[in-house]
Amino acid sequence: MEQAIMNRSKEKIVDLIVQKKFDEVKEDIGFSSNIFMVFGLPTRKLKGNPPYWTKETSLCKLTITRHDKNEVPYGCYARMNQIFIDTEVRTKNTNVIDVGRSFNEYVRKVGYREGRANKALLRQLINYITSVIRVEPQDPTPGRILGIQSVVARAWDIYFDVKNPQQLTFSKGQIVLDEDYAKYIHKHSVPLDMNVVGCFKRNPLALD
Repeated sequence: MEQAIMNRSKEKIVDLIVQKKFDEVKEDIGFSSNIFMVFGLPTRKLKGNPPYWTKETSLCKLTITRHDKNEVPYGCYARMNQIFIDTEVRTKNTNVIDVGRSFNEYVRKVGYREGRANKALLRQLINYITSVIRVEPQDPTPGRILGIQSVVARAWDIYFDVKNPQQLTFSKGQIVLDEDYAKYIHKHSVPLDMNVVGCFKRNPLALD
């Protein structure tokens, strides 16, 4: 299955290169926090649903702590949710994320086709916005304890009927990001070619 997904991704990227050469593709720029450009997210569900996940580089360490009722975000849906949110923050200079009035509307916002994304997309959104992000340097000055930590979101109001994805709600769903977290994203986000990202939106390894 993974090999088949990778092969389809390669075919899509080749097609995209050809289309770009002949100016057949409209430029589409998104953004991602440098945290996730460096560390990514788990590509698969973590065995045993541990309370946190860590990843290290030679310079620093990332820890993502899950909400007690949820999971550490993982897979391509988690990554695409994160990229969508970061793009909204960077392009609209806001910490209030509009997720739309129906599940299908949100699916389109994130970059999938209607009917091609399921309730796992929503589950990974909830996993992500309810988590806590912590980054710590690997070798701080002796005797000095240093790090940054933030919840992703302070509030959320989302109601999607996944079984009836076209069903409209009376008002738009919203996610209110922690203001400091949103400021960090706005200041430390990296531009992405969303046409390329779209080729790998079902391949978490390639997205990282």
